[in-house]
Amino acid sequence: MTFIEEQLGTPPRGRDWIRFLKSWLRAPLRTGAIAPSGAMLCDAMAFSAAIKPGETVIELGPGTGVVTQELLMRGVWEGNLVLVEADPDLARLLRQRFPEASVIEADAFAIMSRWADSGMTAGAVVSSLPLFVYPRQKRQELARAALRITGPAGRMVQFTYGPVSPISRQPGMRAYASRRIWQNLPPAVVWTYQGEP
Repeated sequence: MTFIEEQLGTPPRGRDWIRFLKSWLRAPLRTGAIAPSGAMLCDAMAFSAAIKPGETVIELGPGTGVVTQELLMRGVWEGNLVLVEADPDLARLLRQRFPEASVIEADAFAIMSRWADSGMTAGAVVSSLPLFVYPRQKRQELARAALRITGPAGRMVQFTYGPVSPISRQPGMRAYASRRIWQNLPPAVVWTYQGEP
């Protein structure tokens, strides 16, 4: 199997590329990528989330659900997934694919802030948002909200194509990077953020 065949995969993954590309054409800055994440990146994201049985997982920018599927393969119960997707067509697709998950069609930045203020809790926040297209302050606020929601035992997981962390170090936060995943198109790094105990 060639690299391109591995990335495209078989239906519905091949059709997901088309859906994703359409979403990118409608709103390139909101979508950020022209294709869904590859299998190795999805695996690294789910592994880094280190979810314990029964924990709620918030996924930001799930797109077509490729990371969502990997979270399910790692034992997350579908009913414990909260999927936040801004694109209406992708949100509709997620509702079809994951009927037991809570699919919220909303801006992730605004809703995370509200959830943190309301005392919502989750074991992990897994984000595929294109953070580098947003101002630094907005990224920092998202990370603070995520770590308030997950607490010191939880974590926020974020991937990036960039050479550095999309979230700057801040007091009370630990950050860890994976090795670059060259098998993804484009190659990516997974960052894991945790609050200090």
